This record gives sequence, structure tokens and C-alpha cells, in this order.
Amino acid sequence: MLLAAVVGGVLAAGRPQHRAGRESRESRHARPAVGWAAAWPVLWRSLALAPAAVGIVATLLWERAVQPHPGIHRPVVIEGLHRLGFDAQAWVRQWVGVFGWASLPMPDFAYWMWWVGALVLVGLAVALGSRRTRVGLALVLVGAAAVAVGLDVLVLRQTRFPVYGRYLLPLALLVPLVAGEIVTRRADRLAPWARQSLRITVPSLVTAVHLVALWANGRRYAVGVNGPRWYFDSAQWTPPGGWSLWGALAGAGAACILGAVLAPVP
Repeated sequence: MLLAAVVGGVLAAGRPQHRAGRESRESRHARPAVGWAAAWPVLWRSLALAPAAVGIVATLLWERAVQPHPGIHRPVVIEGLHRLGFDAQAWVRQWVGVFGWASLPMPDFAYWMWWVGALVLVGLAVALGSRRTRVGLALVLVGAAAVAVGLDVLVLRQTRFPVYGRYLLPLALLVPLVAGEIVTRRADRLAPWARQSLRITVPSLVTAVHLVALWANGRRYAVGVNGPRWYFDSAQWTPPGGWSLWGALAGAGAACILGAVLAPVP
């Protein structure tokens, strides 16, 4: 997670700031900043990334001092590579949402909805991005995959402990993070109807998947995985306040998100 925060900070720091109206016109005639005035933005960006950098260093030192170091055993590496196809399928689902002891998946359509949205985002980033940003996105894809495989077969699997998708989630997060940043920067190249469709469709898909996730996880605790699909009236376990209260709260949150994306852009 700290690595994803660093990448996000770098992207945010490098994002061009657009100012409209009188302030924009005046800035074109302003004198260039010198001395501390010129150095302050760079210093501020560096300070913003400092907590994440300190966290990464502290984590590495702690793992070096406390975690086991079993070494790298070639048979374990070969075994991990042979299982990579099976394990990757599990990671892809766990990145979206598998609950309980990594044993309670959502319905298949929820995963399809999520990954369709992610693929649309990556596809738009490739179509809209410059050569430099396309190369950067490709490096993120290849680098994240390489680090994930390396962590699996060279580090975690060497301890004989299973590798869950949540361990690799910060790496998977880098892909939509970078793709979304590219699309945001280059959105002016899209037709107005395409921008509006994207602005509505992707948040709607994400909202729907979150509602399905809450429903699937709640059903497991209320009536079990083989219980009725509508479990509010027949729950054998209920959270404080009842399922209706929490269902209404989830619905209200979804309505707020949809209201925000449907509201006209000023």
C-alpha cells in the first residue's frame, strides 16, 4: 500500500494545474518565480512523499529484523511457477473481493462487471495516451506482474505459506491508478458524450459490485451460503440494528455516489 501511495503522490505532483478566467490570464503575464518561491513547490512535493518513504524503509528494516529468512530453494520456485496459472486466477478474484477465509466468492457477474470497467479504463489510457504514457503504462503492467511473481515464488512461497491476493493488492492497484490518471489528463480528447458516458458507467459498475459484495457477505452470516437469496426476513444472525438498517445505509451510500456522477458538471 505504501508503494501505491508513493506512485499516486508522484502522479498527483506531476499533474498540470488548470486555472480558468482572470487568474489564468494574469498568470501568463506574471514574472517567473525565483529563489525560495521557485523551490517551494518541489520541496512541498518531496515532503508530501516523505511519510510513505519513511514507512517503506521502516517496513523493510522491521522485516529484516523480525521476519524469517528461509533462503531460496529451487524446487519451491519450480513448484510455484507450475502453480502460477491456478494461483493467478485466485488472485484476480481476490483482488475484487473474496470474503471469509478467502472462501466466499461473489457471483461471477460481479467479477465480470469489475474487470470490464478496469479493461475499459486501461484501453482508454492506451488509446488516449502519448507514446511516453503508453510506455509508462506498459512498464507498470510488466513491472507489477514481475514483482508479483517474484514475491510469490522467491519470498512468500519459500515460507510454505499460501500467497493470497491481498498480499499483492498494492501492485494490482498500480494499474488502474496509472490508467485512470492518464485518462483524466487526456479526457479532453474524448467527445463530450463519451466523457459523460465514462463518467457515469464506471462509477455505476463499481457501486453495483460493492452492493453485491455486501449482499454476498451478509448472506453468508445471516443464512449461510445455501440459504435464501433474500435473507432479511429469515436471518439466523443479524447485526446490531438489523439487516434492514444496514441495507438502507448501503443503499443510501450508493445513491449518493450515483447522484454525484449524474449531477451536471459545472
